[in-house]
Amino acid sequence: MATHRVVLGVLAVMLLAGASAVWSRQMPRGSFLAQPAYSVAQLAVQIRTNPTVAGRYTKHFGVPASPLARYAQTQLGLRPLPHRGKYRVFFIKPDGSIGSRVRYLPKGTQVFLHLRSGQPVLLGKCGNPLTARLPGYTPPRVTAIPPRVTKLPARPSQEPPMEPPVPTMPIETPGAPVPPLEPIALSPWQADPVLLSPTIPEVYITPASSRKCPPLTLLLLAGLPGLVESVGKPTNPPPIIPEPASVALLAAAIALLTAYEQRRRSKAGRAPR
Repeated sequence: MATHRVVLGVLAVMLLAGASAVWSRQMPRGSFLAQPAYSVAQLAVQIRTNPTVAGRYTKHFGVPASPLARYAQTQLGLRPLPHRGKYRVFFIKPDGSIGSRVRYLPKGTQVFLHLRSGQPVLLGKCGNPLTARLPGYTPPRVTAIPPRVTKLPARPSQEPPMEPPVPTMPIETPGAPVPPLEPIALSPWQADPVLLSPTIPEVYITPASSRKCPPLTLLLLAGLPGLVESVGKPTNPPPIIPEPASVALLAAAIALLTAYEQRRRSKAGRAPR
């Protein structure tokens, strides 16, 4: 039983390889299709499922695989060529680029026609294009999907930075109004009356008697000019008023001096000549 399954698997692989080889031998060089397409359905399936085939048609017509397969299935039909003629046939070069050449196609050649206009579009055997543009093809409308706007959470508004404090001068508030100065009438200052110095009698001193003048007399005579100068000289502020005891002492000294002089004179007058 197991041997039977192995034999069947080997036969299936051989059949597939043989069919592929047959298809390869059937496809001419430079074909757009990888396998023969005997209907628009088979053509559309190859375009959708075979990336190599889809890439060739997309490169030539500039149409993506899915819209091109839909176009082939809805607007094309496998029909015999109605009349013979020369047509430009596009093919694949060995380096993969697309080339073209003019070929003569007899009447009745199987081609994929545009059903509405009857214009040949592809060769039925190899699928090679007979035109550079697809007749009656309308690009699908692409509805632009608006981008999804994601609302970002609002950021908390940042308070502007505080300005540095500006040094201010103390505000001087007006105080109570100062009353105007009133002129004060000042009476002139009058000093107290100064005691007049007593009249000093003139003293006549002779040269002879001056030698025998007692010390007390000389002392009084020496201090008398200063006393007179201090009493008679005006001062500002007013001079100090001497005390009554000092004045009495001075008057007694002067009286004593006067009596002494008178006595001396009287003695001198009695002396014999």
